[in-house]
Amino acid sequence: MAPSISNPTPAQCLSLLPKLNDADADIRYMSLNDLYSLLTAGASTFLTSEYHTSAKIIDGIIQALDDQNGEVQNQAIKCVGALVLKLPADILAPFIHRVSNIKTTHSVDTSIPTTALRTFITSFPSPLPGLPPPDKTSEAYLAISTVMIPRLLGYLVFPPPQVGLPAPPPGMLEIGSPKGVNSDAVDVLVEIIRCFGPMLRDAEKQALQKTLMTILYDGRTGSVVKKKAVVAISILCVYMQSTLLKSLVSQVIEAFKGPGLTIAKRRLLLTTIGSISRSVPQRLGPHAKSLMPFVLTPLSEQEFQDADIDLEDGEPNVEVEELREAALVALEGFLTCCSNDIRDFTNESIDAAVRYVSYDPNAASDEDDEMDGAHDDENEDAYDGGEEDFEQDVAFSDDEDASWKIRRCAAKALFAIISTRSNGDLLESGTLYDKIAPVLVKRFKEREENVRLEVIVTLALLIKKTGESSAVGTLPVIDKSMATTDSRRSRKRRRVDSTTEPPDAAGAFAVSLGLNSPAASPSPVSGPRAELARLNAAIVKGVSQLLKQSSIPTRQTAISLLRESVLVQNGGLSDHLSKIIDPLLDIIRTASNAPTGSSSTAVGG
Repeated sequence: MAPSISNPTPAQCLSLLPKLNDADADIRYMSLNDLYSLLTAGASTFLTSEYHTSAKIIDGIIQALDDQNGEVQNQAIKCVGALVLKLPADILAPFIHRVSNIKTTHSVDTSIPTTALRTFITSFPSPLPGLPPPDKTSEAYLAISTVMIPRLLGYLVFPPPQVGLPAPPPGMLEIGSPKGVNSDAVDVLVEIIRCFGPMLRDAEKQALQKTLMTILYDGRTGSVVKKKAVVAISILCVYMQSTLLKSLVSQVIEAFKGPGLTIAKRRLLLTTIGSISRSVPQRLGPHAKSLMPFVLTPLSEQEFQDADIDLEDGEPNVEVEELREAALVALEGFLTCCSNDIRDFTNESIDAAVRYVSYDPNAASDEDDEMDGAHDDENEDAYDGGEEDFEQDVAFSDDEDASWKIRRCAAKALFAIISTRSNGDLLESGTLYDKIAPVLVKRFKEREENVRLEVIVTLALLIKKTGESSAVGTLPVIDKSMATTDSRRSRKRRRVDSTTEPPDAAGAFAVSLGLNSPAASPSPVSGPRAELARLNAAIVKGVSQLLKQSSIPTRQTAISLLRESVLVQNGGLSDHLSKIIDPLLDIIRTASNAPTGSSSTAVGG
């Protein structure tokens, strides 16, 4: 029978502990469940002065953490989260010490001790910026600083006041430890930084940074550990002082310039700075100019040509492709978060993204040439290979080919360029339509759908930005003959009349329903809208192929692209309707014949 939890007492907790030795796993589980209920219902001072009871409960829970039954272990971990909020403050440090040194003899899951430590960390309220931390949080941080951080590092960050104390055991993150770096221990460190980052002292931040960078640079640590270390560094940067962040950037630059720089190490460094750029964009901005050359070098024309020479002898180098992917991810991070700080690298960034959005070593090389002069009338034949060529490109597939990841990252980088630099110079100067738009249109033939969707969405963004920069709105233009509203009415009179239907409402409503076509606005001679108008033929031709042959998500995105183009240009596609009407009607027929519930999906709803 479960004990009463209306007013739990320490004696009730003690009465449950003998059942943890029962041979029946169900009884052990139910005992822990009852213990959890008591600990949760108890007041915050439930065990404040009960040192003996607290020690007994800790013994029982640590024993249950090494249980051979997984459900019992999971219930014990839940009890850890409830117990630590009730323990006396001076018992927290010994509790951490005991949990971190559990020797699992019955359990198959060796991550149980670190899972319990993470539960300990996340159970306390996180400190809020500008406010003093709660007492429980301060007590927990003192225990973490005294025991858990030294246990992870393998040494004391702050010398103890007492002399002659034994040294900490080998650190869980120490490279030279017998078992190597524990991947789960990095998760513990991530939780410490995430939950107690504002309270960490400078010496602790510096020690943690040193350990994490050592993990990254050491060749004996696995890729999983390195990836988790990158996450930990990016979170730690949020709480670093400017001097410490500058020191970290200097270390990364020295590593790029140092001897023995392998492809794997370059990729790891690029991943690190890309993650930091998203974590602290404003603070990393002053250092962006120093880091950008290392980001763009793997994406340069020279390295591209060198890799092409190697490709003639066999399959693409997997390490090189992973390096390019990491460089493009880092480039996207800088373009998104530090765009103003890297304006000097705009041309190089565009060239790199354009180069690799078309990178497809398994496709015919003549299909990947640049679409120079796509704004000329003759270049409307970008798809003049016909439907057969298009179908062959879409149908091509290679399960072992991972180059699509590079193309997807390049498309995202182009999206970042358009989203951050289309409100001024690059759009008005024609750079976006000269260098980016033609390549995006040509990549409608992309065989991987997730890349194709990125390409279409990126072009749709450019069209949308074109409309935002134009003085012409997206609302239909009403013919003057429809408008009967007296423009000479005063503002006061218009405000009074706003509660009633205006005289021209019927005409506007008819236009919205398509009963009356809006007045077509002539295309400007120059500017972004003129560039878009000259690209209409190629866009419509590519979209018409997508509507005929592609999957539903691609069709939905293609229709959204057409809609955006029509709204921005207030029409503009009347000369090309014959190419898209039939595919659109086919989609509508398919949707009308589809089972109920799927028709909206088929038409892009």
